[in-house]
Amino acid sequence: MRSPQLIRANEFDYLSIGVMQAGEHRADQDGASVTLKPRDIVLSHHARPNTGAYSSFRCLRLHLPRSIAPAFLRDRDVNGIVLEGARAGTRLLAQHVEGIWDGLEELTASEIQASVEAAFLIAAGSLQGGTALRPDHREAIGRTVRRTIQTYIDERLDDLRLGPDMICGAFHISRSKLYRLFDAEGGIASYITARRLDRCWNLLRTRGREAGSIGSLAYACGFNSEASFSRAFRRRFGASAREVRDLLAPHRPERENDGGELSAETRIMGWYRSLATRSTTRSRTG
Repeated sequence: MRSPQLIRANEFDYLSIGVMQAGEHRADQDGASVTLKPRDIVLSHHARPNTGAYSSFRCLRLHLPRSIAPAFLRDRDVNGIVLEGARAGTRLLAQHVEGIWDGLEELTASEIQASVEAAFLIAAGSLQGGTALRPDHREAIGRTVRRTIQTYIDERLDDLRLGPDMICGAFHISRSKLYRLFDAEGGIASYITARRLDRCWNLLRTRGREAGSIGSLAYACGFNSEASFSRAFRRRFGASAREVRDLLAPHRPERENDGGELSAETRIMGWYRSLATRSTTRSRTG
């Protein structure tokens, strides 16, 4: 409960966007009765009394001092307004807020500022429509939605169904928008393939022969055939998966100068340097 006495004591005059991720949340926000389901979003003014009752739940909240919130939100009573999860604008806002959280450690101060401003502008646009976004706001939204999709992809790399249709259905976005988000990687299909190959590489790097046969490794990483996996692996890394696996095998007799066994990382870096040397030699003689 946030009582008038508590509000006066802490002077917490903030607006917030609450993205309900799991469970259920019931509240009385200064007379506004609120029931939240997963994917719903609630707008709150924390200088107003509220009482909440919760089941086991997870809610991600983004707070902003009311004094610097968009004018439309400052001047309107938005406390207790619920944006239903089925609405397109609500889905976009949820993806954006979750993307800010997922990538918070990687964002610069200016990117965080643009991302937070964009979130509250999306909320304002959902209520009144026609809210203009600056280019840096649009860039921030694209960056956070992209990061949310990247997390979704990484969690499903072993799913053979993973592809544009599955992602568009999960995020309710068009194929053209999805392609634009991953244009720098050569498209969404190329990005998924690269992430699957990176997972295979990491398994070989950390487990060597214990990663299993090349075929089982390919299927475990989401490839539907060993042949297509082998071609893609060689294109990306310049060597076959077997060559990489054998390079990391613990029985190799190579030694450090002091007589100790070469670490896997040392062997890999040496192999990369040899590839770079051969590439440079070919370019000079070619």
